[in-house]
Amino acid sequence: MAREHTAINGIVRSLIEKHGKITFQTFMETALFAPDAGYYASPMRRSLARDYYTAPNTHPIFGSLIAVQLEQIWEQMDRVTPFHIVEVGAGSGSLGRDILSYSSKLSSGFQNAIEYVSIDIQPRTQDSKKLHTIRALGLPVRNIVGCILSNELIDSFPVHRFAIHDGIIKEIYVTLDTNYELTEVLDSPSTSLIGERIASLDIRLPEGFQGEVCLDLETWTRDISKSLEKGFILTFDYGQAAHQMYSDAHNSGTLRTFYRHTQTHNPYFMPGEQDITSDVDFTSLISLGECYNLEYVGIIPQREFLYNLGFQKHLNTLTHMGLNQRDLDSNRMSMLDLVKLGQMGDFKVLAQHKGIPTSPNLAGFLDQDSPKESLDGSTIFPDTPLLTPRHVPLMDAKYPHLSWDWEKLWPFGHSC
Repeated sequence: MAREHTAINGIVRSLIEKHGKITFQTFMETALFAPDAGYYASPMRRSLARDYYTAPNTHPIFGSLIAVQLEQIWEQMDRVTPFHIVEVGAGSGSLGRDILSYSSKLSSGFQNAIEYVSIDIQPRTQDSKKLHTIRALGLPVRNIVGCILSNELIDSFPVHRFAIHDGIIKEIYVTLDTNYELTEVLDSPSTSLIGERIASLDIRLPEGFQGEVCLDLETWTRDISKSLEKGFILTFDYGQAAHQMYSDAHNSGTLRTFYRHTQTHNPYFMPGEQDITSDVDFTSLISLGECYNLEYVGIIPQREFLYNLGFQKHLNTLTHMGLNQRDLDSNRMSMLDLVKLGQMGDFKVLAQHKGIPTSPNLAGFLDQDSPKESLDGSTIFPDTPLLTPRHVPLMDAKYPHLSWDWEKLWPFGHSC
């Protein structure tokens, strides 16, 4: 299983030489978070956009519609001041900037109440009057009254990998072969928690099935419950219910990697230089939440969540804003990417709450804006946000010729 050598290869080899075989969870944690060398921890890694892009980087409408949902949450919490918005795994900071930007177009009371905290292992956002950054891995903040946000965070939690062998659960470990290259071996589970998690899901797995178990879900849920005094949790991520995740459709697991916008299933290629993720088990996340006093509100595809908050009205408004054709097409393409079936549109949005006395009805989880709804030509939304230079130029990347200046490139002018 020879692979390209990186700094992480050396760290992993040292771990194996010292401790013997290591769990895949240890390998993945090292590859992603090892100080100064891991994928998310390297000071040399200024941008992860070279490998993938996320919803906040795609178009500001994503953060704008979340701001609309947050305003309603604030109203359901009796317009509490301050209203904390705590984003964990904030990355580039685009989501926070877009939420704060659009909040200025909502009620002044909501805007004035916001205190936004952006947490990341490598924060790339500067403190401002409304936005505060914290360098951390996890959730170090306490006494939160408001909403905890995460977008594509939990899918990066290190996982244990297992296989059904001779009818029993075996764990997949990482070790070295005779050529001193990383390879995999099966052995008894490193912890009984792997089998207990699978047993709790009441699913039957066939011989040869391989999958992942994220035991860090419990630590994450416990930390949220400790940190959140009162309010909501909104989780945006790709994943499924357990019966879908542990099914024939995923009999080799859901682990995937991203390198230069190419998706593979080879975690041992360039460790530390590529992202490693797996689907979120939302069944376990919801169940663990209930164990730690986080009550379930709802779960819905991202596509429906955004439509329910007015996505279609903003999309239709683009044609009434006097944009040139290129800007119109660029914004429309980026917006539609957020709701595309089979991709971001299928991501899940999970809402939970703590300490809310009455059952909340969140607008994003109520069918209010059908994708087929049309917009009256006399009705436009002047506050529809447009792409900025800090968002991914999706159209230019997919169709670079559309950004060419043909008059400069074609020296002979036009003739009829």
